[in-house]
Order: sequence, then C-alpha cells, then structure tokens
Amino acid sequence: MKKIIILIILTAILVGLLIWEIWPDRIGIVHLDFKKNQSNQLLSIHCQELEVLLDKRWEVKYPHLITKNETEKISVVLLDDSPENSLVIAEESECDMAIEVFLDISGTAVSPGARIIEPYYLGSPLRFEWEIRAVDEDVSGTIWIYIVVDENGGQLLRYPLFALPVELRIDTILGLSPRVLRIILFALVIISSGVYLLLKPDS
Repeated sequence: MKKIIILIILTAILVGLLIWEIWPDRIGIVHLDFKKNQSNQLLSIHCQELEVLLDKRWEVKYPHLITKNETEKISVVLLDDSPENSLVIAEESECDMAIEVFLDISGTAVSPGARIIEPYYLGSPLRFEWEIRAVDEDVSGTIWIYIVVDENGGQLLRYPLFALPVELRIDTILGLSPRVLRIILFALVIISSGVYLLLKPDS
C-alpha cells in the first residue's frame, strides 16, 4: 500500500512538471490607436493611403517574462478593423509610403534585425515579427512605429506614429531558467522512482 501511495505521489509530480512545461507563457497584448490631435505634420500630408492607415489599429504582442539565452517572439500587426477599407483600391498610389518598426530594446539579441521597413498600400496587410533573446539582466526599451514618406522625389521623411515603452522581466528560479529547472526536477523524479522500485523489497 505504501508503495502505491509513493508511486501516486511521483506520478502527480511528473504530471505537474508536464503541465508546467506546456503552460502558455504570459503575453502582453497592447492595442494602439492614433490620436489625430497629436501630430499636425502627418495631418498636413494629403494622401489617401495615409488617411486610411491613421484610422486603423495596431496590435503589439510581447512576453512579460523572458529567460536569458532562450528565444521569445515579439510581433507588431496592423489590424483591419474596417473591412470596407480593404475594398478601397486606388487606381494610382497618391504617395510613396512605408512603415518602419524599430525595436529599441537594450540587453537583447534580435533577429532578423531591430529595424524592419515594409511598403504600405491600401488594403495591404502588415505584420512585423522578431525572435528576441535576452543577453543581459536589464531588458527594457521602446517599440517605435514610424511612417516613412517620399515627399520630394527621393527625400524620405520619417514621422513617429507610436512609441510603446516595454519592460521584459528576466525569469529565473534559484539562478536557473525554469526550463533547466524542470529538466533537473524531471530527471531527479525519474531516477528516484527507479532507485526506489529497484531497492524496495517485495512484501
């Protein structure tokens, strides 16, 4: 009877470690809406694509916790909250415009690069995604979203659209990453179970 109880306890520990491993990480989700009264420069640009863009929302996803030397994801997505806008296709683009997103986050290694620029057209989806890895203890900074416009035939002008401060907390337990700690605990439980079953005499 005692052996059965111990096996039940060990099984419960293993199940708990498995649930801990597959439990989804806590992700921060922020929705950004452009405040038109904050930028007279942007509003002075006469461009159909820009007018439609400023009415749309952005979604930023980033992890609240990040483990040192393990990879997490950050994404910035232009949401199409107004389906009718996607049906508006200009016969000829009124302006040459692009979106630039810059991850100005210290203490990280970022792939494919901290700065990504994509052209924008009416009805075109935009998604920016990075793999980010903490290399220092302090992981914080700002996610910048810019509009880049070619206003004078080759002269690119950059206008800030959003600046989102972010802080990612380093996730450690007893100085170890949670994944390493789970592997150690899992190995200890398996070894302990094997040793117990081999050494426990049958009664």
